[in-house]
Amino acid sequence: MVEKIPLFTQLMVPSATEECTFRLSLILARILWLDSERRRITQHPENQRWQWPLYQLASFFSMTAGDLEERLELEYKDFHRRVPRENV
Repeated sequence: MVEKIPLFTQLMVPSATEECTFRLSLILARILWLDSERRRITQHPENQRWQWPLYQLASFFSMTAGDLEERLELEYKDFHRRVPRENV
């Protein structure tokens, strides 16, 4: 996930409003936090005994990805033309 952040920050540059940049920054911060939680859970074997933390993390990743896509579609009408297929 962390390696995708530069792609999203490049998309934020032409934004006309500070509000848009702020909302996208919040979503990107949530992605970074989720990725750090994923690393924390997977690096400690004692955290892997239960599947619930991984299930919950996957659910949050899915919701956040949906939020990001929705926000990008709302802010950038040409969003799907901006993103090369190999980056999706």
